[in-house]
Amino acid sequence: MRVEWTVDGRLLHPAGMLVRGPVVDDELLRFDDVLVAPEKADGARLSLELKWPGPGAVLWRQASMRKTTAPEPRRVKVGTVYLRPSNSTIEKNLKLWCEQIDAAGKLGLDIVCLGETITAVGTSATLEDCAQPIPGPVSRQLGEAANSNHIWVVVGLTEVESDVVYNTAVLLDRHGRIAGKYRKVHLPREEWKKGVQPGTEYPVFDTEFGKVAIQICYDWFFPESTAIFALGGAEIVFAPTWGNTLADEDGKVNGESTFRVRARDNGVYMVPSVYDGNSLVIDPMGKILASSEGRQGVFWAEVDLGRRQRLDWVGHWRSIGPRHRMPHTYGALPKILR
Repeated sequence: MRVEWTVDGRLLHPAGMLVRGPVVDDELLRFDDVLVAPEKADGARLSLELKWPGPGAVLWRQASMRKTTAPEPRRVKVGTVYLRPSNSTIEKNLKLWCEQIDAAGKLGLDIVCLGETITAVGTSATLEDCAQPIPGPVSRQLGEAANSNHIWVVVGLTEVESDVVYNTAVLLDRHGRIAGKYRKVHLPREEWKKGVQPGTEYPVFDTEFGKVAIQICYDWFFPESTAIFALGGAEIVFAPTWGNTLADEDGKVNGESTFRVRARDNGVYMVPSVYDGNSLVIDPMGKILASSEGRQGVFWAEVDLGRRQRLDWVGHWRSIGPRHRMPHTYGALPKILR
């Protein structure tokens, strides 16, 4: 179901907006949504669209629009950290990263993303030195910092469970409790040669402000993982990353552009925290809202998760893109990858 806004009978935008749905209810397909009309609009056209219907008939009934209270913005203060310790130890690193959580708390942020395997970076510690159960002493210390600052925290750690080691990111809630855990799926040679095992799942986590997901470094080289998160409802994808968000050079796409494209492809906010390049907050159109710009510290932007930004001639991509996918044509993908 599409709504096209008009002024004096003329279309304001050729794409209009798709109404959320359909939801199956007692063999009926129902559409229901709250839409914010453009400022100039004085009318609207409703249409029902059915692609390639084949034999049969469609009966459309009970279509209506009514004025209602505008939805409240879902404003969230989202932060990322740029910090690369050197000549450090596991204990010093924990202190440094907890200080970043404190700084994010003083800024009044709702959520902040720390880096990948934060106890290892800049130290001479081995994989065995860093690997701990989750929950464990390291996650508890970080949880205390999250609790004292009443902030959600995304942080990359090295996890051991039943003698198996994973590169894991943890989501801590405002009380410092573990609200979610993601194990890195795509492992570069530097990890699997050391015995790190891959995860197998793409979880999406609920917070009081919206749905979030986490991927880790090499994961973002593969577009499928971000698509799975977005189709699972994620609105923000955090990315603790040892690699880089360096700008393009000599016409070659580098990390910064890749993250921006992942955001644009899937209509999600992307928030990498990196050790090379800049830690960023990127909006669903691929626009950089905040960047560390070579500096150390916490960088943030206030975003509205309820905002529907439109692409010219297409509309709100997050609602349109999934409906315009052609999954019945993608069967060759898993066959080719075998």
